[in-house]
Order: sequence, then C-alpha cells, then structure tokens
Amino acid sequence: TFLVRTRDLRDLHTTMMMMMMSSSGASFSSPSILRARRNNTLKHGRFCASSSSLSSSSSGTHRKRMRRTSSSAKSAAKADEETSETTSATTTTNTSKSNQNEREAPLTTVAISGATGFVGRKLTEKLLNEGTKVRVLTNKSNKVRARLALGLKSAFNPNVSVYKWETITGKLEWTEAIRGCDGVVNLAGAPVATRWDKKYKETLVNSRLGCTNRIADAINKLPEKERPSLVSASAVGYYGTTRKDEAWTEARGPGGDFLASLCEKWEKAANKAKTNVTVVRTGVVLEKGGGALGKILPLFYLYSGGPVGSGTQWVSWIHREDLVDIMIMALKNPKKFKGVVNGVAPEPTTMNGLCEAIAKATNRPNWLPAPGLAVRVLLGEGATVVLDGQKVVPEKTMEKGYQFKYSDVNSALDAIVNGP
Repeated sequence: TFLVRTRDLRDLHTTMMMMMMSSSGASFSSPSILRARRNNTLKHGRFCASSSSLSSSSSGTHRKRMRRTSSSAKSAAKADEETSETTSATTTTNTSKSNQNEREAPLTTVAISGATGFVGRKLTEKLLNEGTKVRVLTNKSNKVRARLALGLKSAFNPNVSVYKWETITGKLEWTEAIRGCDGVVNLAGAPVATRWDKKYKETLVNSRLGCTNRIADAINKLPEKERPSLVSASAVGYYGTTRKDEAWTEARGPGGDFLASLCEKWEKAANKAKTNVTVVRTGVVLEKGGGALGKILPLFYLYSGGPVGSGTQWVSWIHREDLVDIMIMALKNPKKFKGVVNGVAPEPTTMNGLCEAIAKATNRPNWLPAPGLAVRVLLGEGATVVLDGQKVVPEKTMEKGYQFKYSDVNSALDAIVNGP
C-alpha cells in the first residue's frame, strides 16, 4: 500500500508541477464560447397631445384652446426629442461597452505552438468551432502524429494545417506559418514530469527559450503592419512561493527560485517580439481527463484521497475553460490585453480547500494525507512546487474585462466532476 501511495504521490507531484509551470502544449496541456452580453435598451416614452372636440364655443375660446393645444404639442415634441437623445446616448454607451471586448475584425487564422497539450487541444477545438483556421507549429518529425495528437475532434478538420520547425530541405516552415495570421499562441516547452537534475534543468530552459525565440524572430521578420499579436504562456511560479496570506497581483516582482528564474527568462524572450504581446501567468489548471485532476480524482474515487503536505499551502487554480477563454479574448483584443495577466481564478484556495472540494464533488472522504517529509525525500528540490505555493489573484485580467465562469473552487469541481 505504501509503495502504491508513493507512486501516486510521485505522479501527482509531476502533474501539478506541469500545471504550475505552464499551460503548455505538448508538455502540459483546455466548452463554451465567450458570450457577449446583450445591451438593454430603454423604452422610449411616447408623448402625445390631443384636443377634445368642442360642440359649441365662441371663436375666442376656440383660439385660446388651439393655442394651448399647440403649446402642448410643442412641449410633447421637445420631451420626445430629449428622450430620444438620452436613449441614443445610453444605447451608444452600452454598445461601446459591448464592443470593447470585440476585435476590429474576427479571427481568421491563429498559429499555436504546443497545440497537442492539455490546454492546447481545447484551445484548438474552440477556435475551430468559431470558424478560425488553426496552424499547428510542431517540432515533431511526423506531421501525421502531430495531427493525431490534437484529438479526434480536431485532427481531421480541414481548417487545421501542421507546420514543422525544420524539414530535410532546411526550410523553416514556422516562418511561413506565422505569415498571414491574426495571432500566435505560444504554449510549448519540455515536460516537467520528471525528477530534475542539472542537465534536465537546462532542457527545461532551452526548450522554452528556443521555441519562444523562434516565434519572436518569425514575427519580427514580417513587415510591421503584417505582424500578428502574440499570446505567450508563463506561470505563477514567476512569483516564487510563500505561506503568507498575502494576495499577489501582476505587479508583483519575480521570486528567487529556479521556476521564477525560468519564467522570467521565458517572458523576456516573448517580449522580444515587436508586436502586441500578452503574457498569461497560469496557475494549476483544473479539468477532468488530464492535468492535476487526472491524477487526483482517481485517488479519491478509490477512497485514498487527501492533501499533500500540511494542506495549508496556497493553490492558485483556474478552470481550463476560463483559461482558454482568456487566451481567445487576448487574441481578439491584442492592444487591450498587452502586458501581463494572471491566468488564475479570483478566489485562490489551499491544498486542504482543493481536496475538500474534490471530496464534496465526488462524495468521497478526504482523509489520507501525504506527509511533507516523505514528499521531499522522494522529489528533492522539485517538492517545493507541491509543498509551497502562492496566493495569486487576477487583478489585471478582471480590469481588462474578463468575467470568470468559475470563481470558486467548489463550483468548478462540481461542474468538472458532475457536469456533462
């Protein structure tokens, strides 16, 4: 039993490391389309003036009453005009609010690196459902395998095309793939699902910087007016870790550990692109069928679920649907979303809170914790990702107009476990 639990802990840790590091494509990978709110229109008040028929009256009285009637009609007309102006102004304001999240033109073509991962597959699927063409940027030597990795819903869609970085002829297909795109989404990077050593740390860094630099270079080679916007993944690991009950926003500086350094370098590489760049610092992505819940849920269903470590460490999480919608919103509003946004829900939780929400959604007990010391012995330096966290909030994300579908972890887990 101990060996099984130990193996489960190792799998859980590596999965959570992936989600804490990034929403990346082939390494870590996200159903509803953003709904625009309909404007409420004011009902015009109608004013009318009428005069009663007089059976018999003197001409003077008739003229006075006619003057009064004329005056009433003028007043009514003036009131109606003022009401129309007010309604027009209100409608214009409401329309402006509705249109502020709309791109000048609809998305026609988007290039994605890391499209075959947990988040990338869902992003690809949603863009295709909106009628957008998707160009998959891959390092895979076999285009067929890359296409199949997208899943059955997207693999055979005629609006999907696959571009390799290098070919036998030496042609750089990514450069041509990015030409003509409205935006590029960068999610790729080497998997974090392994025990780190010095050599593999270099792989983690080089895979992210190499891919991001290629994309930035390809964008910069295009004429300024033809350059697509860039939405590039990062992670809340940028901020380091803390056990304090202190909410960190996008204004917080970088931490001092390995993951913080990696994220900082990753973001600098993305910002080399001379275009509108949005960096999305992603937390733990929640959805069934993959990510952290792909390992946690089976434990709870087997009545062996429980928190890792003390349970008091912070977990900054996000439902995959919200993360994908934030990225699409950034693609549609590149100027508005320029800069850094946190891809986390407005209400962070703790490890205890996350496990309690899972237990409630699955109707299973939350009773078998994993001691922190055992986790550190098994995982070494990488254990900090699970045993230490950070309380991150999406201040800029919400300021830019994104409205979360899942703000609290209980509603998110209920939808994931018990939803369609």
